[in-house]
Amino acid sequence: AGGKSHGWLSLTGIKFVTNKGPKTQVSFLSGAKNYGGVFEDAYYSKINSECVLGGLIKKGSSWEVAQLPSTCRPEKALIFNVNNHQCTMRLNIYTDGKITASTGGCHAWVSLSGVSFIPKDSKSSSRALASSLKSSWVPYGGGTYWEAPSYTLVDGECLLQGLIQKGSWGHIATLPAECRPYKRLIFNLNNHQYTSRVDVLPDGRVYWVAGGKSHGWLSLTGIRFEFETNWKFGESFNSVGNPKFLGTQNGWNAYGGSYGRPSFSVSDSICILDGLIKGSKWGHLATLPSECRPRERIIFNVNNHQYTTRVDVLPDGGVYW
Repeated sequence: AGGKSHGWLSLTGIKFVTNKGPKTQVSFLSGAKNYGGVFEDAYYSKINSECVLGGLIKKGSSWEVAQLPSTCRPEKALIFNVNNHQCTMRLNIYTDGKITASTGGCHAWVSLSGVSFIPKDSKSSSRALASSLKSSWVPYGGGTYWEAPSYTLVDGECLLQGLIQKGSWGHIATLPAECRPYKRLIFNLNNHQYTSRVDVLPDGRVYWVAGGKSHGWLSLTGIRFEFETNWKFGESFNSVGNPKFLGTQNGWNAYGGSYGRPSFSVSDSICILDGLIKGSKWGHLATLPSECRPRERIIFNVNNHQYTTRVDVLPDGGVYW
């Protein structure tokens, strides 16, 4: 469901705990419950310095759907872009651990898959990005309630978090040399009820390209990638995370040019996909190997330029639009 224009799709943003990883069910609120059926139950995992969420929740009496424990809560409130079939949905996680879907959406369920963040008790130090912002962008509200923009280096990844406001749409920031991808990557970020396409380039430049640009703000939470020094000659990874190129199906291929090739990596039971693919047969896109598969079916929100797109990953490794 969702966007299938332009003949391409970004796989960047697909991240989950594999079928061999540790998972704990979230505590539900307001009568919410697991969606059930073939879909994975809603979970959280505290792995190293990161909290990784996943699974599908059926809404109860309100959109305040779950609460995380004290060991898996952000330092300040965060905004994520998650999937609701053909629609995008804004998901908030607050300092008390409450998870609230606040706007967007078309159906009475919400997917937690793709949500990950650095909790307040993390041993990995976050580094401020305020000085790296461009085009008059500044931390939202001075970073007093919503988390100010920051980046964290953990297990070969660079993760961005935080909310920015009042800038010109285009060049948003330039990341420091230690936090840059090996190729151009496309992310699906939140702009309240809208999805926004944001690209990160190998020279560290971060650009808003298409989609939502209302409300005068943008959430950077959801940008995460293997940083550039983990690649050798732009073609293969070193031992950190052991990432590999991903084989595609049904005529889908690497987009090429300046964009990252489709790849996957598995480290500490976390599987991560990246890269841009092109094709025309919307359906079966790729098949993941046995070490990079979920326990049950999970749903992700990925980018198709100005549109949000639903992509599911199945227990047999199938990756489907």
